[in-house]
Amino acid sequence: MKLNNKGFAISIIIYSVGSLAVLTLILILAIDSGIRKNNTTIVDAIKDELNSASKSRWTFTYSGIPEAFTVPETGTYQLEVWGASGGSLGGTAGNGGYATAKLTLTYNSTIYVVVGSAGNSYNGGYNGGGNGGESTGVEGSQSGAGGGGATHIATATGTLETLRTQQSSILIVAGGGGGTGVEGIGGVGGGTTGGNGYDTYNDDYNDFCGAGGTQSAAGCTNSTTVGCGTFGRGGDMSLYSGGYGGAGGGGGYYGGGGSARSHAGGGGGSSYTASGVTDVQIISGDQSMPDYTGDGTMIGNSGNGYAVITKLS
Repeated sequence: MKLNNKGFAISIIIYSVGSLAVLTLILILAIDSGIRKNNTTIVDAIKDELNSASKSRWTFTYSGIPEAFTVPETGTYQLEVWGASGGSLGGTAGNGGYATAKLTLTYNSTIYVVVGSAGNSYNGGYNGGGNGGESTGVEGSQSGAGGGGATHIATATGTLETLRTQQSSILIVAGGGGGTGVEGIGGVGGGTTGGNGYDTYNDDYNDFCGAGGTQSAAGCTNSTTVGCGTFGRGGDMSLYSGGYGGAGGGGGYYGGGGSARSHAGGGGGSSYTASGVTDVQIISGDQSMPDYTGDGTMIGNSGNGYAVITKLS
């Protein structure tokens, strides 16, 4: 067959396009073959990359145990914690507080997240909520509910109370709210200082309520030295001389005090951030704070606590 110059050029173009298509197909098959050796596909690989890019925010909910977080990459991280609310038998329980800070974390290091739980009818919440108490010997009297647990993140594992001798390991704490009984108002979680409990039955009985914990001391039942909290734990209820059961204080860096009557609220626990962290914000449980979902705001945290770790850069 005889080709003119035009026909020859067309043949060369067709040959070149065909060769490129074959080479592209070979390359795709080679890549796919390599990926398949790792039991995946090209689509799976793309999904993995997308998932990896989205794994910059980790949310922790109540589990009842310390949870280890291994740092995936050196960088700047934001820590956020929400304390749990106190329990209630009819009154208004104190909501948990909020704290946030930023710091640099190193690849493959480990930090520990402990999320507090809400107080219930008698028992304090996990991670330091003080216990409520039963009434004794008073017909028709009611009992108090437990305080809410704190939420914290530290470089050592354990509840706040067990870190008493390792306080330098604690990075951030959000205080839990105080419990209450059939009436009364539990103190909110801190704030650098937890809120005081209130008695809605009679203002003269506020001395039977629990005081909030501070940065250096736990709260007690107001005007007394009973029902006191400790480092990392809210105070258990104290008993009024008539036998009315009080409410527990909220857990925190220092716990709130327990109350001495069933219509008197326990104090809230204090929040805390370590020295060396930056962009600190501490909000008490009666103020507007970010929602743990990252969508909107809320007034204090009601229910169990939360923690969020976000990689910023």
